[in-house]
Amino acid sequence: MNLPAPTQADRIKYLTPDETKRLEEFLRDRLISMMGEFHQAGRYRRGLLKDFRDYLLTLFLLETGARIGEALKVQRRHLKLYERRPYVELITLKRRKATSRKVPIFSDLLISALSNFILYREAVEGRKINANDLIFPITKRQAERNIKKILLQVIDDKEKAHPHTLRHTYGVLWTIRGLNPFILANWMGHATMNTTLIYTQIAIRDNYDYARELYQKSSI
Repeated sequence: MNLPAPTQADRIKYLTPDETKRLEEFLRDRLISMMGEFHQAGRYRRGLLKDFRDYLLTLFLLETGARIGEALKVQRRHLKLYERRPYVELITLKRRKATSRKVPIFSDLLISALSNFILYREAVEGRKINANDLIFPITKRQAERNIKKILLQVIDDKEKAHPHTLRHTYGVLWTIRGLNPFILANWMGHATMNTTLIYTQIAIRDNYDYARELYQKSSI
């Protein structure tokens, strides 16, 4: 199997294990805190809802590997949160013909936050969120700006403070975990395996830090 040239991997921006852990903990703390605050917020609920949306969208990108444009196209009907095996259906971009893919959701926090977000929106907007309603009603430019602000609260590298960094982090993490690259390619909506194998190149180059973290998590 021929791996992509190292120069391709060098251009990829992704979060280190420490940065990923800090971001996960930061998002968890903020989302859980806001879920506790929402019912007490009164007339400030609309502002709190917008903040919740931005933190939730950041977690969604980290946990699904979606492109920002794909995440913003997710409708209520695309979320299968109460299935035995929860997943989200993403409309794959960068294809001449519209196709969709199913990406499993393993994060209980993401499932809970998505479910609550829909209920919060219904309470604030005074209407039911229907099957064809967008989950994240925000422009791409605004989403990128807000996610950048969130990431800069956790990391110092401005070049990494971009939604696509979360997609690359997803790819690197699952590669290090040993996921079959053909499955990863399907989850990420890659047109060719060469794109997926870039993460293999990164894993070969940078696997020590990730392997050490996985070892520490699994140690008795």
